[in-house]
Amino acid sequence: MCFNKDCVKINKISVVLFSVTIFFTASIFIAPFLVGKGEVKNLDGSAWKVDYREKWDSMPLFPRLIYYFGDINCHQKYYRSYYINENQMPVCARDTGMFIGLSFIFLISIFVSAGNTIKNTVINFFYRKIRDARKILVLFFLFPVPAVADGILQMLTPYESINPIRLVTGLFMGMSIAFFVSILFITDPRAAS
Repeated sequence: MCFNKDCVKINKISVVLFSVTIFFTASIFIAPFLVGKGEVKNLDGSAWKVDYREKWDSMPLFPRLIYYFGDINCHQKYYRSYYINENQMPVCARDTGMFIGLSFIFLISIFVSAGNTIKNTVINFFYRKIRDARKILVLFFLFPVPAVADGILQMLTPYESINPIRLVTGLFMGMSIAFFVSILFITDPRAAS
């Protein structure tokens, strides 16, 4: 695929990462439509544990798998989640933002040319329009800070965040994770930069 006189080679690993994340991103929005209206609500579980096995086992296969995925990976607290079709989404607002951020950056990374160093790959990520790789790296290191700060404040104080803040902080965290994963997979010492 060529955008100008220089051809950009599509990164196959990024295609796989994007495909996986966009599948889950789309699925967390689709699954609430595939069960009865108002069937999933008032969840309040724990991450890294299946809390609602009986509820998921009564669902059709696809939403069952997606809600199991959410149950294992997310606390699914009803007051920290969005609702679609009067059903609570399989993951909380912050995780929803993370999936959107992951998908967005992995999509961009598909078209990033490999650099022979991390610095060159970072610069290529911005199509050589930004030349200071250190500033870009610092920026992406700072992206998770709002999510971490928001989470710590909720844990240590009476403060309770709101879903739009959780969604945006999750978005930045997902973008940061995907950026660093992409850089690691795209950088190739054999590449000409």
